[in-house]
Amino acid sequence: QQQGGYQQQGGYQQQGGYQPPPKRQQGPDQQPQQQPYGQPPQQQYGQPQPYGQAPQGYGQQGYGQPPQQQHGAPPQYGGAGPSYGQPQQQYGGPQQHQPAYGGGGAVQRDSSGNILPIAALTPYTNRWKIKGRVVRKSMRTYQNAKGEGKLFNLEVLDKTGDIKVTGFNQECDSFFDKIEPGRCYFISGGQLKPVDQRYNKTSHQFEITLNRGSAIDETEDDPAIPKQEFQFAPLPAIETMADDSYCDVLAVVAQCDEPLTYTNKAGKEVTKRVMHLADKSGKSIEATVFGSGATDDRLQADVVLAIKGAKVGSWNTKSLTLWGDTHFEPNPDTAEAHDLMGWWRHTGCSMQRAHISVSGGGGGASRDSPRILFSDIEERAMGMNGTPEYFSVNCFITHIRTDQRTLWYIACPNCKKKVQGASEDMLDGHCEKCNAPTTGTRRWIFTGQCNDPSGSRYVSFFDDTAVRLLGGRTADEMAPTKESDSSRFDAHFLKHSFQRVVMKCQVKSDTYNDEQRIKVSCQNFEPLNPVAEGRRLLAEIASMGA
Repeated sequence: QQQGGYQQQGGYQQQGGYQPPPKRQQGPDQQPQQQPYGQPPQQQYGQPQPYGQAPQGYGQQGYGQPPQQQHGAPPQYGGAGPSYGQPQQQYGGPQQHQPAYGGGGAVQRDSSGNILPIAALTPYTNRWKIKGRVVRKSMRTYQNAKGEGKLFNLEVLDKTGDIKVTGFNQECDSFFDKIEPGRCYFISGGQLKPVDQRYNKTSHQFEITLNRGSAIDETEDDPAIPKQEFQFAPLPAIETMADDSYCDVLAVVAQCDEPLTYTNKAGKEVTKRVMHLADKSGKSIEATVFGSGATDDRLQADVVLAIKGAKVGSWNTKSLTLWGDTHFEPNPDTAEAHDLMGWWRHTGCSMQRAHISVSGGGGGASRDSPRILFSDIEERAMGMNGTPEYFSVNCFITHIRTDQRTLWYIACPNCKKKVQGASEDMLDGHCEKCNAPTTGTRRWIFTGQCNDPSGSRYVSFFDDTAVRLLGGRTADEMAPTKESDSSRFDAHFLKHSFQRVVMKCQVKSDTYNDEQRIKVSCQNFEPLNPVAEGRRLLAEIASMGA
């Protein structure tokens, strides 16, 4: 071993030239088994489970039960799992030892030819060739001063790391259609450039841009190359992550809304779906899926999702965004996913969760929301210090006012601001914020009377919470009923009154007609869970005697 570098068996030695490693003779029983594409990954704890069939022992050990270990004894439920931040088992394949690159010395090349590990690629590497698995591909069009064009992106993975590959126009026509995610390819030729972290989610510090001298050729599947790699972050860790960063998440879909299609500022129709994710920390976060993934039928409540490269943002205090190229896998067949589903079925689905995302909340909404009574608002002078304060309350929503002058406003579908010049008869108008003509949509804004043991309080409900309160009915859907049959309209509101909920609220002071007043608005609510509420009260009683 030379000073300042390292030498690996079978690698390149600086003195004496390249010494190829001796070929090992393998008998028929030692040949590595190739796993056909499309089959599920081999489980660490047993035989592979064919897709589309019920798990072995269905009815005894369903999805969500801890998997059997290699020695045949099931792990104890709730046992300690892998710590966050520690190296994780590579998903879809056995864990391999990864040599270090870039620390000095020569780079070890693949013994089967001039194949370079992905982690060793740099702009100074000449005549390189890599072998990897394409785990994701996407294509889009663009327009600039030179005219219209198109590009495609690949994420390619081997056992040393992953890298982004981009091709434009001619390369897009040559390669895109023949590439299928999940299969292995040889890739050679192209320019390596530093990554732009805003658009690159891979672990590599460079990315490949294909050119006319590039080649992409399919090769046989290599079981040593993992299917996918995840480094899961628990939901509490996301609270402190920087905006526009990326993370991998393993969580249960606690709530899943229907897809919604709208027109964005560029005049294009966009489809999105909002979900609420939960994990064993007892917290939940809002995640929005955009693009074709929003209409994926596999996105349902009570499903475990493994998400690769979710974008962290500050919408509703803190939330996740899944763009069209974000990879997610429902109910992955891994030990962590089984353990999480077991927790959800036994404990998680019935517990009261702390919400990281707060609808309509600003930066202060991430603060603690102590459980209080409505009478405490005046006694503690909450909201009177010039900044909003937050609290939660166990109450009944006893009456929703329908005698208000207006129950909704006509909003721009992009920015949600009021559309100028629009009316009930004509929703077309002009959005001052977007500075463009638009066709508005109706958004709820009404007050409801809420009661707890200390008294009552009028609380404002905005569109997100109002739609949930009214059983999923939007203002656009209910407006014709109000005009044609007001009794039926009022009956629908009455039907959804007297709900008992645990509600998170914002309280702040404002001025109306030169008079200061306290305004309370609902940020989020959940139906009261008697079991979770009982446990909370027992814990509170126990703390009193401590």
